[in-house]
Amino acid sequence: MSTPTTTLRLRPALRARIERMAKRARRSFSEVTQDLLDEALRMRECPGIYFADEPAGREAKIAGTGLGIWEVIRDYVAAGKEEGALRASFPWLSACRDRPLPAPASGDRRFRPWLRP
Repeated sequence: MSTPTTTLRLRPALRARIERMAKRARRSFSEVTQDLLDEALRMRECPGIYFADEPAGREAKIAGTGLGIWEVIRDYVAAGKEEGALRASFPWLSACRDRPLPAPASGDRRFRPWLRP
């Protein structure tokens, strides 16, 4: 899928940090920058959420708990709670109204696509 080109002026020190991250991850500058912007926007939209490196990749977590968002959703769904109750209990889900919650039989790691497009 092609994406439109956007010109962005970065401070030299910031650009150097992103270049180092890209080199370590063996990814392009553009890919790393897009991921950083995506995570920053998600954290702004959903206070209390942060992203951490896990063996399976980056994962959204709930600050102060160390729990992955997928774990909370899994447990709520497995307990038979309704989607409305889940969304009411966790304000950060309000920012994700366009994403349906996964079915209980999905399995733990299948919750990851719900968290990251």
